[in-house]
Amino acid sequence: MTLMSTDRCGSPKDGLFGRPADFSLSNRPPRCWRGGVDLPKRRRADCQSFLSSPVQSLKYVGSTTARHLKRLDIETVEDLLYHFPHRYLDLGRIRKISQLREGEEATVVGMVRQVKKFRSRKGIRVLNIGIYDGTGYLYGIWFNQDFIADRLGEGTTVAFSGKVFFRYGRLQMENPLFEVIDEKTDLGRDTVHTSRIVPLHPATQKLSSARLRRIIKSLVDSCADLPDPLPVHLRAKRDFLSRSLSFREIHFPGSEVSCKRARKRFLFEELFLMQLGLAIRKRRLELDTRGIRHRGSGDLLECFYRSLPFELTSDQKRVIAEIRKDMEAPHPTNRLLQGEVGSGKTVVALAALLIGVQGGYQGAIMAPTEVLAEQHFWKMGTFLQGLDVNFALLTGSLVAGEKREIQRDIRDGNVDIVVGTHALIQDEVEFKKLGVVVIDEQHRFGVRQRVNLKEKGYSSVSSEDRPAIGGAGQQPDVLVMTATPIPRTLSLTLYGDLDISIIRELPGGRNLTEHVETFVCDKDHHRWAYEKIRSEIEQGRQAYIICPLIEESDKIQTRAVMEEATRLQNEIFPDLRVGFIHGK
Repeated sequence: MTLMSTDRCGSPKDGLFGRPADFSLSNRPPRCWRGGVDLPKRRRADCQSFLSSPVQSLKYVGSTTARHLKRLDIETVEDLLYHFPHRYLDLGRIRKISQLREGEEATVVGMVRQVKKFRSRKGIRVLNIGIYDGTGYLYGIWFNQDFIADRLGEGTTVAFSGKVFFRYGRLQMENPLFEVIDEKTDLGRDTVHTSRIVPLHPATQKLSSARLRRIIKSLVDSCADLPDPLPVHLRAKRDFLSRSLSFREIHFPGSEVSCKRARKRFLFEELFLMQLGLAIRKRRLELDTRGIRHRGSGDLLECFYRSLPFELTSDQKRVIAEIRKDMEAPHPTNRLLQGEVGSGKTVVALAALLIGVQGGYQGAIMAPTEVLAEQHFWKMGTFLQGLDVNFALLTGSLVAGEKREIQRDIRDGNVDIVVGTHALIQDEVEFKKLGVVVIDEQHRFGVRQRVNLKEKGYSSVSSEDRPAIGGAGQQPDVLVMTATPIPRTLSLTLYGDLDISIIRELPGGRNLTEHVETFVCDKDHHRWAYEKIRSEIEQGRQAYIICPLIEESDKIQTRAVMEEATRLQNEIFPDLRVGFIHGK
């Protein structure tokens, strides 16, 4: 037997099913039913209504089962269809009893020759059912499940699937999966629990995988001609199965190949629909929200460029041009700026802020830590030296008096640009005319936190500054920055509602990775790593060690900054200066 594991929409782990070709489900004539009634065809509107109907409308699902399904977040028919197996058992190849070996997983088909009930010494009710297939006997053993005998009387043809044991001189299976077989049964097509690739769906203590399997099998057999969100030409181009057939093959695959095809189709569908939703959302924002038409050029911006002690890279110039074009448009800017540490993202962000300032608007930069906020503040002091721009730093560690004074200056419009942490989104912070928002290391903020800062610009910008183009309230332009390398395909998925700018060129033609070597060191090689660090320091360089925690935790067994810095100073590098820094 082979196991194949998947996430709900994840890639399968490698596994070979080895299913016979004649077990294909693809040629089975479709049938439709709802609430146990067979329907030959279903119009598109009817299909959509069927998918959104309560799961209790299905066959085999009563009120109690519906409550158990709700614990799995399954409330509608569509929810149940997307409740994919998390792994599979290959029970498709029928074995002769005489060929069985102890310890193997197998499926056998035979006739019931013996049904025996008795109690063990501990009082447990034991059911022993023996089947014969012409080559030998196999005994199925169940505990406290006498009702099974009512279904498997003598003379019944049955399929057993499970692990083989050799005990008391005979072959046995404990609590095997079983299925009654008659002359009309097509093994691998009609069977649910045996003689096929058997799906194992996430279940609950009161709703077994076997019962869930029966419900889903009945459902997928009924689903023909479901509306498909993927266009026909797209399915043909990528060789995707139809939606209805994909549901059947992912829940009850006829082969490993068909299962992979179905999974690939649903992976694509999920990303496709998400991208489509993001594209629609982006278009709606462009059409229905009120933005600010900034002036992309002006004396302040030109003075800023001339005051820089270095020449902007071509990538910086290109990205600034992209941002300027966005900000001149009537809809709000929503752009992601990606670039390595040291690539010059701060200068680009400052240019965007100055575009707003020269038009009479305020700007804000929100950083996840006070350390990073202070870095931005001091850099700003260097770059804006000699320019008529007022800027301030607002963090949680400021004393109450300083904080109130800065908040008052922001409210009165005396501050053009404010740099801060989460303190910027406190209720006490009000802007007179917020027009540009920059969020650094945006992945370290929650969605609500980012929205809170942006919303501070809705009421602060006067509606008379530009004609309304639909929607309520004006939105400031938003630039989010990250130094985390994100593959383009992933960034389009994660940030599909944002325009993306990437800075690849480093100032001065530097290449941060030119002399980088990467090593993975286990505990046995820590000493080597420390010697490597010492060697680099002796050549005039520095080293840093990153810890996942600031302070020790009872829940997570890993190194913390404070304790690790002390250990390194006392035990590893007593002759060197070891410092530490964290975000608190």
